Amino acid sequence: MVVYYSDQLANMDMPAVRQHAVESDRAGRMRGSALARAIRKDRRIGRIPIYVVVALGAAPSYSFDCLDEVAEVAKKENMWLHVYSDHAATCFVCHDFRHFMKGIEHADSFEFSPKGILLRTRDCTCLWFKSQERFSAPFSGPAPFVPSSKLRPNADYRHFQLAQSRRFCSLVLWFVLRNYGVCGIQSLVRLRYERARRFASFVKADDRFDMPTTATIALGLVLFFVKGSNRRTENLLEQIAARHRYSLASVEINTQEMILVDASEV
Repeated sequence: MVVYYSDQLANMDMPAVRQHAVESDRAGRMRGSALARAIRKDRRIGRIPIYVVVALGAAPSYSFDCLDEVAEVAKKENMWLHVYSDHAATCFVCHDFRHFMKGIEHADSFEFSPKGILLRTRDCTCLWFKSQERFSAPFSGPAPFVPSSKLRPNADYRHFQLAQSRRFCSLVLWFVLRNYGVCGIQSLVRLRYERARRFASFVKADDRFDMPTTATIALGLVLFFVKGSNRRTENLLEQIAARHRYSLASVEINTQEMILVDASEV
């Protein structure tokens, strides 16, 4: 059994199955044609495709895989289609950015982290399933001492194999949603977008720098690098870090070292 994901993502934590990192295009996206080639290669040696992860603005490259193309291949191969959006999904609350979600109706599961814009930390993750029963059935087991879940109108989380002793992060998220509302969250998203767009315009106006993609601007993020060798980009990052004024990150896409700027930092 094989799990597929873009080579721009970190390795999936699935030691029980084989993992196949699909080669991305120049923009860091996983395309449907590349996935189909990878599946054909695995099938020739007797491997079975079961699961594919589509990244929508996920770290480290924050690129957007071609969800509609991958969904078509997943349907043909009868694979589980999981969409991982990290914290990028928050921008989808604005209709302006929903074109990145084209094909989302085909997803079997959708995962994102409300950190950043939704004022949460990394210990809170939101997970949605198209079919709750299809996911929980393999993990469920009869327990005579527990009331039947059929009598419960809501999800029975004991079948999800989720730890019940963690902090109640969902309540904190609920308060954020109640306090800000849709319009408030949309305002936060657009503010980050405007800051990122303004910073990107400065980068584009300087001939010393280059940008691989503008898609990340929707997330309030800007990726850029110094033209020439990777060492020049690394030197710039070191000089900025030495001033202790901004917290920037280093990202590598297709062997190219880049600097990641969060709009909330500028």
